[in-house]
Amino acid sequence: MHDLVIVGAGPAGMTAAIYAQRYGIQATLVDPSPGGVMVSNSCIENYPGLFKKSGHEIAAAMQEQARELGAKFIKDKVTEIHKIPEGFKLTLAGSPLIQTRTIIIATGLSKRQFTAKNSERFTGNGNGIHTSINDLKSFTDLEVAVVGGGDATAIVAVTLARVAKAVHIICRTPELTVKPRNLDKLRAEPKIHPILDQTVAECTGSDRLEAVKLSNGQTLPVQALVVETGYEPRLTFQAPGLNLKTDPEGYLQVDDGMATSEPGIFAAGDLTTGSNREHHIVNAVSEGAISSSSAKAFLRQKLSEPLRGSNTSPFF
Repeated sequence: MHDLVIVGAGPAGMTAAIYAQRYGIQATLVDPSPGGVMVSNSCIENYPGLFKKSGHEIAAAMQEQARELGAKFIKDKVTEIHKIPEGFKLTLAGSPLIQTRTIIIATGLSKRQFTAKNSERFTGNGNGIHTSINDLKSFTDLEVAVVGGGDATAIVAVTLARVAKAVHIICRTPELTVKPRNLDKLRAEPKIHPILDQTVAECTGSDRLEAVKLSNGQTLPVQALVVETGYEPRLTFQAPGLNLKTDPEGYLQVDDGMATSEPGIFAAGDLTTGSNREHHIVNAVSEGAISSSSAKAFLRQKLSEPLRGSNTSPFF
């Protein structure tokens, strides 16, 4: 029987594990791809002390720190969570069942589906539609479209402009919703061309993407398209019989201690209603630390005995 299983190994989950280990609680993280959505960001400018580091670099450092403190990682996917008398039972896609007294859910967000006609034909396998720009060289000298209108779109467009022939931002609203700093970067880059109040109606091409048709009927020749249409809460498992309340948009409801409506289950990071929906790494790690502290308090009460280190600061 585990004391704490953390479902998801993004910044919130790995921070929760780091704090749990410092509290003397053995943390086990389950995630098929540790790192979360931040690994798709090539340059992070708003995480204190790590200016202009990539998401991959920050994720790798967090994972190394968690492992060094003794946290265990299982590279797998949780498919079901059931309540049992001692706590909870987790079913994994390719690993044995896990039983645990407490859970922290930190599965984060996933990108909204891109549903333009024929888009599935060109998604993946280098056929033209991408969900990240990890391989920046593959966009060299191409006409590229970026679908979206927020800060992530702006960052991707500016990054692509380093190598692409031209970058077209296709935004469904009449204005981009980006911070002034990012707007200045867009305006300073002559290769970037916003196309506002339009959506992609259809993707066309033979074996690879060759053009997109816009909602106004215009055809835009492009050889690559990057999807940045925003994110939605990612709950990747079934939880029959559990009282996990969400808001109308699917975010897990939590209190100030990151407790969900199901006793013994906590949540942290982008999929919660905490932090005023500010989806930043610094918010995720804060919620991860709080959720770990709350799990510690729950375990102390459940076990009716102090945990190792439970009466000390996590910094000593």
